[in-house]
Amino acid sequence: MKNNIKTKDTEHLIYGKIQPSAIEIEKAVLGIMIVEPSIIEFVLSKIRVPNAFYLDAHQKIFSAIKAMNEEGSKIDALTLGNYLRKISEIEIVGGSYYIFKLTETVTGSVHIDEYIKIILEHYFKRELISIAGMIISNSYSDTSDIFETINDFKSNIGEIKKHIQSVSYREFHTIIHEFINKIENSLQNVIPDENRIKTFIPEFDSVLGELQGGCVYVIAARTSMGKTAFEVSVSVEQSKRFDVGIWNGELTEDRLIFRYISNLTNIPAKELKDNCSNYQKEILQGLEDLVQHKIHMDNTPNITIDALINKIKYWVFTKNCKCIYLDYLSVIRLTDKKLSLLRVREQQIAYIIDEINAVSKICNVPIILLAQVNREALKTGDKRPTLGNLRDSGSIEERVYHVSFLHRPEAYGEHEYEGISTKNLLQILVRKNGDGINNVDIDLRHNLAHNKVMSLLEEYKEYNQITQETPF
Repeated sequence: MKNNIKTKDTEHLIYGKIQPSAIEIEKAVLGIMIVEPSIIEFVLSKIRVPNAFYLDAHQKIFSAIKAMNEEGSKIDALTLGNYLRKISEIEIVGGSYYIFKLTETVTGSVHIDEYIKIILEHYFKRELISIAGMIISNSYSDTSDIFETINDFKSNIGEIKKHIQSVSYREFHTIIHEFINKIENSLQNVIPDENRIKTFIPEFDSVLGELQGGCVYVIAARTSMGKTAFEVSVSVEQSKRFDVGIWNGELTEDRLIFRYISNLTNIPAKELKDNCSNYQKEILQGLEDLVQHKIHMDNTPNITIDALINKIKYWVFTKNCKCIYLDYLSVIRLTDKKLSLLRVREQQIAYIIDEINAVSKICNVPIILLAQVNREALKTGDKRPTLGNLRDSGSIEERVYHVSFLHRPEAYGEHEYEGISTKNLLQILVRKNGDGINNVDIDLRHNLAHNKVMSLLEEYKEYNQITQETPF
């Protein structure tokens, strides 16, 4: 930031008050940058200058991290300490002990955006205090050029405004102007259909539109309704086009991979698993095909929400994942410390959903969260699940962008639904849909044995093509 206004001692102008600062927040942000290097680019995009930090030691540590990042160096507590030692600043910042101390209290980066805003808020206050003090001093001085003072004031304020706009402290008219530009650009540079973040199930995409970054989509169902088949089928299509991150806390890696091979080879997963020796060629072919897909998989059981948040950031910032799957909500757990504070299950679910929402916004990535539905509706005549049947629905429904249910009438002995055969019928019941169409029932076909969910529109296209090509 420019600082051309003539400098004078202005300590007396703030009446002995301590300047605005948030030392503990500064420590937290630096600690996160050291522990989670994947977040560094995000922080640097928001905090542009070292003196946004109040303490001189923190400014030097931030500058060192920025320099190391620009050089492409590996960053952790040891390499950072070594870098500061090379430039003779290790003792100035408090030694290696202080750097390691910064990392001790890091619990995750889910609130990093809020921390950055607090740091910048105090920084802007300090800058305004400094500018105001200098203006007062220059205005009392007989030797100062008042027109130069005014010009310098405008320049300094302009720099602050630019920085504020870059971190979303923006006027509404600015947001509207940017939105119009974005729409114009999108019309001029239409993204190819293949690269859009969709489910690639035409009927579902016509309701959803594109999957939106910063939004959580809940796909809920009872046991054996096809949640994993839906996840496999959609992620197979997506991963042909862009990177996809998948965490499945229910199935082992082997079982999940067999399901992907089943989808790709049209051989039941159980058959492949139970008779591996009979399907060696098909399994190898399926694996060769699967390796070509941009899938990043993690099957860590009993994972904590903090570890899961870090995994999502790694996938997005390091592997460029465009869509994330979490299967499923009920097996994500809290740390013992959090459990001691949140004893009620609904509070625990609310906390988990809020953390997933936060990381979705930080990473600007759609997260598809699979969840279970309780069995309460089975006692009534209508077996179709509703928002009221969603486990802990008060904690989930209000906090997410989208909720759909998977339902198979055939599983409850129904042979026909509204004139349609229920044989292999899978329904997606859209019950909350952000800004889009709501309360829509979508009919699809499924083959759960092969872990496939299929579009009826595609089925009709194939049928019409065959009939048109038939010469009689």
